[in-house]
Amino acid sequence: MSADSRGTARDDDVDGVPPGARWGTSLALSMLLLVSLLPLASVIQGADWWVTAVVAIASVVVPAGVVRSLGGAAWVGSVVGAAAWVVVLVVLFVPQSAILGIVPTPDTIAAVQDLAVAAGQSIYVQSVPVDPITPLLFLLAVGIGAVTVLVDVIGVTLRSPAITGVFALGLLVPPSIFTGSLDLVAYLAAGAAYLFVLRSNRRMPLSVGARAFVRTGALVIGAAVVAVTIAAGTLVPGFSTRSVVQPDGPSSFGSGVSALADLGRDLQRPGNTPHFSYRTTSTSSQYLRMLTLDRFEGTQWTSSGEHPVVEQSDGERLAVPGLTSGVTVEEATVDVEITGLVGELLPVPFPAVAVSGLRGQWEWDTDGLTVSSRSSSVEGQEYSVTSLVIEPTADQLRDAPEDVPGGVAPYLELPDEIPDGIRDVFEAVTADTDTRYDAAYAIQQYLRTDFAYSVATPVNDGYDGDGFEAIAQFLEAESGYCVHFASAMAILSRMAGIPARVSLGYLPGDRVGSDDDGFLAYRVGSDDLHSWPELYFAGVGWVPFEPTPGRGTVPSYAFEPSTTPDTGDVPDPTVSRAPTATPSPTASEDPAAARSAARGEETGRQTAAVGSVLLLLVVLSLLTPAAMRVLRRRRRWSRIEGPSGAEDAWDEIVDSATDLGFVVSEGDSERDLAGRLRDTGRLDGGASAALDRVLDSRERSRYSDGASGPGFTLRTDVEVVVASLAASVPTSRRVRGALVPASVLSRRSAGPVRPARTS
Repeated sequence: MSADSRGTARDDDVDGVPPGARWGTSLALSMLLLVSLLPLASVIQGADWWVTAVVAIASVVVPAGVVRSLGGAAWVGSVVGAAAWVVVLVVLFVPQSAILGIVPTPDTIAAVQDLAVAAGQSIYVQSVPVDPITPLLFLLAVGIGAVTVLVDVIGVTLRSPAITGVFALGLLVPPSIFTGSLDLVAYLAAGAAYLFVLRSNRRMPLSVGARAFVRTGALVIGAAVVAVTIAAGTLVPGFSTRSVVQPDGPSSFGSGVSALADLGRDLQRPGNTPHFSYRTTSTSSQYLRMLTLDRFEGTQWTSSGEHPVVEQSDGERLAVPGLTSGVTVEEATVDVEITGLVGELLPVPFPAVAVSGLRGQWEWDTDGLTVSSRSSSVEGQEYSVTSLVIEPTADQLRDAPEDVPGGVAPYLELPDEIPDGIRDVFEAVTADTDTRYDAAYAIQQYLRTDFAYSVATPVNDGYDGDGFEAIAQFLEAESGYCVHFASAMAILSRMAGIPARVSLGYLPGDRVGSDDDGFLAYRVGSDDLHSWPELYFAGVGWVPFEPTPGRGTVPSYAFEPSTTPDTGDVPDPTVSRAPTATPSPTASEDPAAARSAARGEETGRQTAAVGSVLLLLVVLSLLTPAAMRVLRRRRRWSRIEGPSGAEDAWDEIVDSATDLGFVVSEGDSERDLAGRLRDTGRLDGGASAALDRVLDSRERSRYSDGASGPGFTLRTDVEVVVASLAASVPTSRRVRGALVPASVLSRRSAGPVRPARTS
């Protein structure tokens, strides 16, 4: 064996570790990754994602382990594992674009790009927990596989398994931020798995010093994870936990969490994601509803789920509750094509009376005239809706009987304890009204003329909700978005004796043209998400009002020509009613631009905060070993003049040799190691003499009651020896020794309690 091979560790070996030990490290790292994925169970539905994660990890670890077991170098195993992972991705997700379903082609790259785009769109608007559709599973397999490759390279090939704790940290933290809670079981399990990783390499017994380092390191990493998660979850509200509609996931409507709050978080997202398009025979601007919220118990609006439902079937036509023949009605046909929406709630104009062309099993809510499914999705659906445009007059609403049918009475219910701020507003706004319609109109006009539209203000000022407390603050601040306006008007209307509910869905969208069949074409996206109140008047039924300034269109029956409203706040109800072949501005363009700008600014700050926190965490984690090595060296220099000076000087040589890649065995005596370092031929004459002086001082200190040479001489000799060793190795090894010191990350650390032995 050459002197060089005896003195330094080659880059392509694992220091004589038997195959079983290599497998042990790989399996321990795999366990760490799998345990670190446990928090994802709270943000991804089902078990498909778990199977995908296991396959991604196994596709790297198993081939790499087999290669090393057959005698292959550690780095070759990492390369083979990475290649196998790529092949598995192709076979599972894009086999149709590959030769024999395995060998990638240029078409494979295009197919992968399509999956990535679809996954990105899904992430943008999905709620938690998300539906693991194929593009998301692909993204998961890519991410986890890439992390596994890095962990294998660092933990096995570079023999620095402690650094893999950083990757476990990266997997643990994001789900906790999104859900706003800590999965303590997962964190404890990850900590145990991390300790197992550090113990998995059984090349030598674990020293006392190393045990102390492992315990301290695990506690520090665990504390850092918890602290960063709590701080990020508290300080970074941009990571919302739910979404009211999802292009790639089930809707959160009626799930028990405030649907209005979910819609608010959707409105705060940047950009405008396309959701669907439609063409209609109506020249009126129709809102498209997905859900009605009829129960209010003081904290939030929810759907009671107590309305009769019937199975939807083509050709079946429903009656509109409360509508009589004396009201003008226009029948319209609306053809809808879903392009970027998934979930169990179907967007339909109100009131819809018939739907045809749907795939799957669907059912009607006969009271709210909404359509939903327990087993099917709106994804990719193309269907036709027959709807009515109800056009009562203001006089008809004003003259409507005040008797409330028994089936509508629940829409008047309010908690007994109404905040004084809301009562004061109600009394002031409705004081001069004579009828229920007059009260409704006064409430609408009060909200439209005295208030400002803002998505950011409720978030910044802490009243972003739809319960009594949030609405009381909203009425005082006079600033909010559709969630607050709709909830406020519904509450105030119930106080006036008007049955009221809140609807969620979409504004009419952007008109994009017309066709030869007389249909007007519209495009609808996430910017068109909206909520509005609907009020019940006997003989007419449910009719919408629009209290949100600058959003949507005020209905003709809620617009009094005799008044002179601010046209900037109350759009002309005739706007967009005439067909046009070219896109035309809508009443909501300018407010939408302002809203988009506010959302963009707010989201930018939130994203920057999250990125800064996570980047700081990663940087600190990566620099921790180097910082620990520097502190250890300084501590030794501070004691160099004391009784333990010789021991500290020798331990510094041991750690420096370890960091630079020289073989240091726990079984070596001090003379064995000194001899091996000389035999490498890496020490010049002065360095060799300095090594002898340090060794002699170390031995004399042990057998002569702690006496040793002068501290400044010892330090100088150590620095001469280390400088000579460093000059003999490549620059890359010196850099690795400084940034990723093996003496800190492995069990080779000399440590202050390491037993010293002589021949």
